[in-house]
Amino acid sequence: MVMSGTPGLPQVSAAPAPAPASTPPIAFGRRDGLFRLVVKNTLLTLVTLGIYRFWARAAIRRFYWGNVAIAGERLEYTGTGAELFVGFLVAIMLLAPLFGTFTVIRLLTDPESIWFAVETAAYGATIYVFVAAAQFRARRYRLSRTRWRGVRFAQDGSTWRYIGLTLGWTALVVATAGIGFPWLRWAQQRYLMRCTSFGDRRFAFDGGPRALVWRWLLVLALFVLPVVAMAIQGAGMVETAIEAGVDGDEGTEAPPSIDPAVRAKLARQGGIAGGLLFFALVFGGIAFVVYRVAEMRVFAGATRLGAIAVRSGARAGRVAGAMLKGLGLFVAWIVLAGILVFLLAGLLFMLSDRNEAVWLFGGLIWVALALLGASLIMELVVRFGILRHVVTTLELTNVETLADIAQSTGATPRTGEGLADAFDLGPL
Repeated sequence: MVMSGTPGLPQVSAAPAPAPASTPPIAFGRRDGLFRLVVKNTLLTLVTLGIYRFWARAAIRRFYWGNVAIAGERLEYTGTGAELFVGFLVAIMLLAPLFGTFTVIRLLTDPESIWFAVETAAYGATIYVFVAAAQFRARRYRLSRTRWRGVRFAQDGSTWRYIGLTLGWTALVVATAGIGFPWLRWAQQRYLMRCTSFGDRRFAFDGGPRALVWRWLLVLALFVLPVVAMAIQGAGMVETAIEAGVDGDEGTEAPPSIDPAVRAKLARQGGIAGGLLFFALVFGGIAFVVYRVAEMRVFAGATRLGAIAVRSGARAGRVAGAMLKGLGLFVAWIVLAGILVFLLAGLLFMLSDRNEAVWLFGGLIWVALALLGASLIMELVVRFGILRHVVTTLELTNVETLADIAQSTGATPRTGEGLADAFDLGPL
């Protein structure tokens, strides 16, 4: 103990020095530069008729990856737009002949025959298989282009094995009328994480999906059941219309000469169907968000990297709040842009001797403003808000053990996630 004081006076202990503030294991940066990046990406994508979206995707990933700091060191994304573009071209060359063949077969097959139904089922199953392959290979590419302190992530494993387990567990989902969905998601995540490594260290994934079952049952109760009931109401409306002699080409709207009782019955059935759809979209959507956030927490808790454990404190309310805020802002933006464009187009219409082309020009301007507003709101409000909440609520233990990890010597893919882009599986 260090003593201080003056001779002849009582001595007291010196106050201990304050402990240095600890750096949080995971931090998320600010929006600085995101507005300009989104405007640039949107405008160049529109001007190039969509071709620039590959470079836009690479740029937005570099922004978000660089915003995540682990123990004070930022992640780095090294992928390029050229890699994504080449991967897309390769995927299109593979998919075009296959789906072109399906299209020709459908055109040559009688829609009333059993073979048309078989071909339709085969077409849907083929797309499902390709989507599973795209998810696996896109994740492998993104991990190979992600680095921390110069050490890269990697994913090995077999695409065919991932497809096989996806099809097997999907069969269980179908056999259980959707109840087995959490086991499908768990099996996919377990395989993906056990194929994932950081440097020379492999991730582990343990546990089970039981904690997710009741939340998924809530989704089925609040979304699937109302949709089924709505379909039953729709079939009832069709039956009522047929009994009333309404021509099928006219839809289910009753003609003026129809019996008032039948008209009232159709209106009642339509109201019930509309109410069920609204209920499913609102409450089923909320239940699905609750499930996905719970799934993320459970998956995080099952993940290990050596001595490092992961825990997520994400909350469904924060995620849903960001989504609802974005939806409200988008609706307000669409209305405001529509009013401004209408007033401007109306003024130009009067000044141009009522040239009808002005309204077409105004419509194109409104669509461009809508796309720009949607891009800005999606990135600045929805995606940034959700990612910041998810990242900052992650907790890591024993982060210091990352210093012992050495670089991986495994091979990395040369092109981007072409299949994923062909099926539009999302920018991140």
